[in-house]
Amino acid sequence: MPEDAAALSAIARAAKAHWGYPAHWLEAWQKDLTIKPAFIAENETFKALSNDRVIGFHALLKSEGSWRLEHLWVHPE
Repeated sequence: MPEDAAALSAIARAAKAHWGYPAHWLEAWQKDLTIKPAFIAENETFKALSNDRVIGFHALLKSEGSWRLEHLWVHPE
């Protein structure tokens, strides 16, 4: 699934932009909204599909014996 990094990044950016934040805020968040292949390979990352199209995803990070939700994004369409 690391090959889905670009699609997941696009979903995260589209979902965040949907709320009407100013462009300069979205630019400031670019790094946080970019999902890298290594992140997917190293963390529990799950995608939601509709008709073979990725429409959302979430990622969990293991932290001191528990799990933390790191990303939860759904395409606004």
